[in-house]
Amino acid sequence: MLTAQKYKSFLTNYYNLAMAIDSFNAIVISAMPKAGASSVAAGLASHYGWAHYSAGDEFKKLSANPNELAAAVEVWQGKGKDKGLHDYLNDRVTSQASAGGIVIDAKLGIYLTRHLPNVITIWLKTEFNKRVELAIRKSGGDYDSVKQSLTARTQMELQEWAQMYPELGGYFEQEYRAHIVLENNGTLEDAVRNAIAQIGLVASQQPVLHIA
Repeated sequence: MLTAQKYKSFLTNYYNLAMAIDSFNAIVISAMPKAGASSVAAGLASHYGWAHYSAGDEFKKLSANPNELAAAVEVWQGKGKDKGLHDYLNDRVTSQASAGGIVIDAKLGIYLTRHLPNVITIWLKTEFNKRVELAIRKSGGDYDSVKQSLTARTQMELQEWAQMYPELGGYFEQEYRAHIVLENNGTLEDAVRNAIAQIGLVASQQPVLHIA
């Protein structure tokens, strides 16, 4: 449902897009867990010849668990509750986005870079069942156990970030701040190709309008 607050955010973002982005040198992607943001970001970095930084990958390295989904849950249960860690990662996102020449995937990336005129932001919209499938493809496991772990991780992220950054609201609200909302219903290769096409429209100052 489009609330007045979401519509205001949409209009503000539309205005900023039309007036500010005449050249870009950074792309920031945000999404729900296991939506494929890191893979799409890596594909875009390869296309543009830029660096790639994943805040989520740096976060998960704090666990020795080789299973990415399990590693994220483990970190959230321990060091992930430290706001200082998230402030550090957030600073990494904003400083690298400001410098340019990079594609970043970060859960709070759209929110963090919303005032940077050199950045094009993308919300990667992926249905829950698709996210489960992507998690299984990357880390293995059966559907029910992965579904349970993914649900637990999503709930932990929502709860912890709501406490750390109450001004943000639910981080999925970033969809309404993004320059581009990209539906990830096919292959990741399709998502990368679609992203490149949409970025081309934005870069030529033909805004991609999205109201849900």
